[in-house]
Amino acid sequence: MTDIREQEMQGKIDELTAQKASLEAENKQLRKQVEWLRKAQVDIQRLYLPVLV
Repeated sequence: MTDIREQEMQGKIDELTAQKASLEAENKQLRKQVEWLRKAQVDIQRLYLPVLV
C-alpha cells in the first residue's frame, strides 16, 4: 500500500518538475519578447517623437 502511494507521489513530483521546466522556458521566451518590445518602443520614440514635436 505504501509503495503504491510512494509511486503516485513520485509521479506527481515528476509531473510538477516537468511543468516547472516548461514554465521556466516559457518565462525565458516571454522575457526575451518583452526586451525586444522595449527596444522597439525606444526606437519608435526616437524616430517619431521629433516629428510630433
